[in-house]
Amino acid sequence: MKKYKVVSFEWFAYACPYYTSEHDINNWYGCEHPLQEETEPDCKYGIVRGKCYCFSCPLGFTIDEEDWDDPGYDFDGADKGDFVNEKGGWIGNGDHIAISIDPDASRAVKQALYNYERWQNRYEEDWDGGTWKHLHRQLNTDEYRELLEFREEYEKLREEEKELLESKLIRRMSG
Repeated sequence: MKKYKVVSFEWFAYACPYYTSEHDINNWYGCEHPLQEETEPDCKYGIVRGKCYCFSCPLGFTIDEEDWDDPGYDFDGADKGDFVNEKGGWIGNGDHIAISIDPDASRAVKQALYNYERWQNRYEEDWDGGTWKHLHRQLNTDEYRELLEFREEYEKLREEEKELLESKLIRRMSG
């Protein structure tokens, strides 16, 4: 049975390595994934740019009401009330995306989900759980090592940035 994690599309998009807000296509919601089918010409640069939508995301798919009872879906702490209106009608159209957490998920899917988890747990100093543990079990040794190196480098950059900001603050206060 395939397994999926259902997450907020808005937060997933912001953490996705293919998301871009550098161009005014689709109200600044751009997608640089090569398999994105929703596109628009960028006349300014003479190229076609992808548009970021839940319904066309190459990394996942939108959910339907019948998915709620499927045991292969992890709704990440949400309850059914988050997906229905006051009259009981399904409103899960486009707000949430199902991302594969199977071992055969592509590297791009695993990286995007890792980025999402990292973002969601950004204030947890000791974050090393949830999907991260699940993902590292799926990767081969080289991929796991690459993710660890990426994570270590990211943590070093965060620490350097923190030290830089602290030193700037001290200079301002003393000067």
